[in-house]
Amino acid sequence: MIHLTYLQIACAQEYLLGSVFLFCRSEGIRARRLLAGGLLCCYANALLILWATPDDHMIPVAGTPFFPVSLIATGTFGAFLLLVYLLEVVHPGLMNWRNRVLAAIPCLCPILLYYLTVTISGKPVRVLSNGVELIRYFQEFNVWFRVILFLSGLLYVVGLFWLLANYHARHLQWCKQKALKALPGDLSWLRQAGWGLAPVMLLYLLWLFNGWEAAHEVFLLLCLLFFAFLIYKGLFHRGAGAISTQPAVALDASAVTGIYDSCLELPDGYVDETFEALLPGYADQVKKWMQTAQPYLRKDFKLIDVSEVLLLNRSYLSLVFNKGMGESFSQVVQQYRIEYAKALLQIYPEMHIEEVASRSGFAVPATFYSVFLKQAGVTPRQYRDQFIDNPSGKEGMCVTSKAGGV
Repeated sequence: MIHLTYLQIACAQEYLLGSVFLFCRSEGIRARRLLAGGLLCCYANALLILWATPDDHMIPVAGTPFFPVSLIATGTFGAFLLLVYLLEVVHPGLMNWRNRVLAAIPCLCPILLYYLTVTISGKPVRVLSNGVELIRYFQEFNVWFRVILFLSGLLYVVGLFWLLANYHARHLQWCKQKALKALPGDLSWLRQAGWGLAPVMLLYLLWLFNGWEAAHEVFLLLCLLFFAFLIYKGLFHRGAGAISTQPAVALDASAVTGIYDSCLELPDGYVDETFEALLPGYADQVKKWMQTAQPYLRKDFKLIDVSEVLLLNRSYLSLVFNKGMGESFSQVVQQYRIEYAKALLQIYPEMHIEEVASRSGFAVPATFYSVFLKQAGVTPRQYRDQFIDNPSGKEGMCVTSKAGGV
């Protein structure tokens, strides 16, 4: 029992330190943030286990009986967190908030429904001793619903092993489909992770169906080693879902043996048919992002910054504007900035022209004057005077706090 407590404390410390290091070194890489968040959830669960008492059947403690709902829920949630992280590693950019919520539905909904129903009914949780009792009391909600929870967890586990067995083909297909500008790192460590996960799952099942304390101890020990491996790969491995935001550079194909040709920089003027079919959707994403996030207000806004919303290389990003939107990146950005400047001139006529230029994303006032005159046909001052003389024609885009608190 003492050794078990020490192992639980060691696991909790590993989860906490690993999450802190991963958050500090996230460097904008979503996979690292996902792993850090998952470790924080594991840390919270470890604290609950340490504080629980043997009579608390809502939390998996030492001496857990046969097929306890607490251990089923914990295992299901852990499989969900691990699957989300590995999906992001194999498919960089896939696990945005929407996809994370969708992936969580088979996990969280049954768990929340179970605990909510048990709490409202006020009935004690049935403690089972063996499989015979599982069959005998199967008609009770808190017994048969455990099977539902177990099957939902099994769904995540099957997904995990399928992904680990097919990571190479899935990563290659994703890279080609999304035209990632960053070269994928060596993901062979995922196969090693699969071999490490297999004994962890085996010990989990032994703990789940037999409640052996020895199985619990070995399970925690393997978890220590397995998560140490994941934390190391998440922190230092180039292939752990890392997507560089730096401009792509030309590479000698002979120097990158094993790297996928589909991820290299495009030749000038090249547009494949698959990507051309995706252009309208990409253009809509950029327009929505420009309207909501207003990145054009940043004076240092560059083409490569669009990779925040589209995981494409520089050549493909340029095609999204030139082919998908019909204008170059600089022309589109200037249009958004000028429309924003018009709104400022209309709403705040007392604001200095230089300040309007700065808040609209122009680093040099002279550039603002020339671009405004070219697009509006009048100077900023003339435009403002026309608007003051004719206020009934009030138009303009929404000015938000992104403009510096206006």
